[in-house]
Amino acid sequence: MSLPFPKSLPDFQRLFPDDAACAKYLEAIRFPGGFECPACKDHREPGRIASRPHVLRCRACRAMAILTHPIAWRRPRPPNARPRDLDDDQLANVKRAVAFLRVRYGSAPKLAVALRMPLRTVERTTHRRPRISLRTALRVARLAGVPLDDVLGGAWPGERCAHCGRRD
Repeated sequence: MSLPFPKSLPDFQRLFPDDAACAKYLEAIRFPGGFECPACKDHREPGRIASRPHVLRCRACRAMAILTHPIAWRRPRPPNARPRDLDDDQLANVKRAVAFLRVRYGSAPKLAVALRMPLRTVERTTHRRPRISLRTALRVARLAGVPLDDVLGGAWPGERCAHCGRRD
């Protein structure tokens, strides 16, 4: 079943005249096969609170499911899933990008503040066999203002001068 999606403001106002209509739409998206309690997995029709249309209450365990809660929209990770490990080339590329930013920011402590990471983690990237996570690589890419693929692939910083940013 495909749910309509508004393409203009009048469509939006027609589709969602009040909060209850919006809550019904969100419920249809979040629970396409009918309500299932996130806590006890019960499939009975949930209780509704008139003053809070975006909250559903399980009739079995009384747990609340909030339709607008951001955690409810995340995909659950498999229990043994780990962030993707970086291969040796990607590690070298991220290490080079961190070294570039380190020169650009003047010191490791300043870079740690800019990356919002502990100083120890930033300093650990300079070891011979660094343990750099994908999250660290993403922070480096965001700070540099370039796509993550460019950092992992080695396209950034490339052959740039760490002091002025020009290509050699």
